[in-house]
Amino acid sequence: MALASNALTTLQDVKLELGLSSTDVSGDRYLTTLINAVSSQIEVFLQRTLSKVTGYEETIPGYGNYKIRVSRTPVLSVTSVELIQVATPSIFYPFDMSNLIIENANAGILYYPAGWPWTAPLTQTIKPDPISGQEWPSIKVTYDGGYDLPASASPTLPADIERAATVAVSSSYRMRGRDRGVKSEDLMSYKVTYEDTGLGEATLHKLYPASSFPEEVVQMLVPYRHIPGA
Repeated sequence: MALASNALTTLQDVKLELGLSSTDVSGDRYLTTLINAVSSQIEVFLQRTLSKVTGYEETIPGYGNYKIRVSRTPVLSVTSVELIQVATPSIFYPFDMSNLIIENANAGILYYPAGWPWTAPLTQTIKPDPISGQEWPSIKVTYDGGYDLPASASPTLPADIERAATVAVSSSYRMRGRDRGVKSEDLMSYKVTYEDTGLGEATLHKLYPASSFPEEVVQMLVPYRHIPGA
């Protein structure tokens, strides 16, 4: 089994974390399965895809202000911007990019000083007005965005995301065959303490959804999470 294209850590780093010899390949298949699963789980938690993509085309709505936001971050470069002229079939016309600014590459914010068009439909009245809240995706942005992942020759993935993946995989490996909800056990007068879920008690979990990740992992990932509408 090979590492998935979205793997956020490497087999070598996980073995180093676990204290396993790099020449011991007996558990490689299981570790690879964990790396692939954890990497996908992290992307779900972050609500974003992390791997770099070139020439990515994304159509997004416009709200008549100076900024729009694309999803594949960090934004590395913008190749073109087009606007839909006719919806069916979709016909695009070029948009002037001469003053386009990547205002915040990590957040995916593109700034245009003349303002982006408001893509809401118009009311069918004598004086048509845009219908707020029904903006449709009519701005097509072609751009390069995302990170080079750890398996690449020159990785750019933030170190704490890679570290979070390594710790999460190592934690899952160590918990193999155990009840993950058990925090501690006493053999005399048998007593079991279960791990708190964090729901309703930790500020971190009030702000972000509960997950199976250790608290250390969640804290490393939170700064990179995309919040819908934010």
